[in-house]
Amino acid sequence: MSCLLPPQACSVYVDGRLVVNLWDGLADREANRPWRANTIAQVASTTKGATAICAHLLVRRGLLDLDAPVVRYWPEFGARGKDTIPVRWLLCHQAGLPVLDGPLTFADACAWHPVIRALEV
Repeated sequence: MSCLLPPQACSVYVDGRLVVNLWDGLADREANRPWRANTIAQVASTTKGATAICAHLLVRRGLLDLDAPVVRYWPEFGARGKDTIPVRWLLCHQAGLPVLDGPLTFADACAWHPVIRALEV
């Protein structure tokens, strides 16, 4: 029995300098195309850690209340009964926002305002 591992890549920067650059595996198993240093990879959940750090720094500075309703900071968010959702629910997916009700093009999804508007309604 063989076990195919997914492609692996890891880069580490220290003070803006690349110090680790490892990659291996197949970028496309069907075509037997190897992973290369410049292979584009889909990533998910890469901003959660940075968002948590920023949110907690704001809490520590007294600029963000995790139990306050989101509308305190973003009034437009309160449409359609979302006016009581606390900030902490945005950080732990309890607000039900991972799915948007409207279609977004790829360009829309990469832009700021279309996504924000979709979250507001």
